[in-house]
Amino acid sequence: MCDSFGCYARFEAPPTQMDRVLFVVKAREFGGLEIILLDWLAQVDYTKTSIAVCSYGTDALRTRLAALGPGVESVTLDIADDAPFWRELPGWIRLLSSLHPSKVIFLEGLVGDFSASPVLAAWLCTRFSHSGCVYIYESNWGKAVPPKGGKRKLHYGFLPGIGLYRRKEMFKQKLRVRLTRRIFTMSQGIKNNLAVHFGCAPEHISVLHHGVNTARYSPCAKDRLAFRQANGIPEDAVVLVSHGRLVRRKRIERLLQAFELLYAEHPNVWLVVTAYGPLSQEMEKAVASSPARSRVKLVGFQEDSTKILKASDIYVLSSNDEGFGIALVEALSTGLVCVATKGPGPTDILEGGESGFLVEESVEGVAAGLRQALALTPQQRTQMSERARKTVQTRFEIGTVIRQALDALEIPHK
Repeated sequence: MCDSFGCYARFEAPPTQMDRVLFVVKAREFGGLEIILLDWLAQVDYTKTSIAVCSYGTDALRTRLAALGPGVESVTLDIADDAPFWRELPGWIRLLSSLHPSKVIFLEGLVGDFSASPVLAAWLCTRFSHSGCVYIYESNWGKAVPPKGGKRKLHYGFLPGIGLYRRKEMFKQKLRVRLTRRIFTMSQGIKNNLAVHFGCAPEHISVLHHGVNTARYSPCAKDRLAFRQANGIPEDAVVLVSHGRLVRRKRIERLLQAFELLYAEHPNVWLVVTAYGPLSQEMEKAVASSPARSRVKLVGFQEDSTKILKASDIYVLSSNDEGFGIALVEALSTGLVCVATKGPGPTDILEGGESGFLVEESVEGVAAGLRQALALTPQQRTQMSERARKTVQTRFEIGTVIRQALDALEIPHK
């Protein structure tokens, strides 16, 4: 096979004892997965290893990678997403073998972002290295393989529940798993999903949470007042906040509709949303036509998310199937009362009724959670905030979780 691709000689590792780790990311916009990667890279010991990051890339990601110094190489990913296997595999082999990795780590925003081709190429290109291996890190759910007995819709003449379609999808997933040394997931819920819907052996999967700097994400009365004054929000208002890139899965319209149910009952409650990403214009139109628009504040991308959190009181995560929720952990660390839908991540993070409120994935569920949060007395809100911050300090302190992740990935760290 290698002769037909003209790449056999390039499978050998370069003549050096230093490990070369290659991270591969598909995301075309800067988001949570890129933040995790940058947090990891900031703690790598570059006297013992070199790093390359292969991605479609964004200006924000490239700028931050460059700031890490000469130990990190940024490589543009130029392979089409929809290429057939016979064309995709040799392309991946040429790309990966030219980078001489001893270890390849695929970072997936959704389970199955990478097909079997790049994983097979990575296995081929690292198998002759003394420390060669392939890892996959899953930060969110993906589409499940159609289950047996599922909806009877024909796929190329076969029923997905019993025919070739299901067998083909399961084969691709199992091949990916077999070619990796280990699969890592961001939450226990994602691990369970892989085991149940993708046929992964639970013992082949480990959970690697991420975290935040609790000293940086902490309450500050001065910053709280400054942000409110700059954005025309009353000092005594109760501020609901949701921040992050606007994509369909985040279901931000669910929060807006829940706020519309509550704003007349609570004349001192405001909503602040960061409006950037693919659905930003759609959100702007929805707010412009909302009866609650006078108390909805849309702000752009926040280079420093601590400011918007310190200015707020209640954080709301209204997503479908949120894999983890770094923004949720940031809000907990800042001492906000949190309302989050019951995705795999929030279920891992929140202790319902203790450090926050877990709600159903619906407008009514979010509204019910907000009513509970708004009904708290000042003393109850303070107690919940303290429990929330303690949860983060105990389980999600950034230094601890990064060391755990780099140890698991076998990457030297400072």
